[in-house]
Amino acid sequence: MTPTNDPGRLLQDLADALGLLYLSDLHTPRYRVSLLRMLENVPATQYSDAEWRAAQSYILCGEAAAGEAPRDHLLRGLREMLRKNP
Repeated sequence: MTPTNDPGRLLQDLADALGLLYLSDLHTPRYRVSLLRMLENVPATQYSDAEWRAAQSYILCGEAAAGEAPRDHLLRGLREMLRKNP
């Protein structure tokens, strides 16, 4: 994945890496494990905070808690989803 300043680029890069036709497929439970594994290997500095915020907001359907880094919130949220519904 290549970093950019486009807030939606991380989402598109994730969809492309998973071979998805639509960004909305990132909400599909069957991709959560792959998505989490992929994101765990992406350094926070590879994308801007705006890109991480856009991704965590879209994938988790919500905003990060105040003071929590968007990448960390996204990873925690995905782990929680997997814990509840493996």
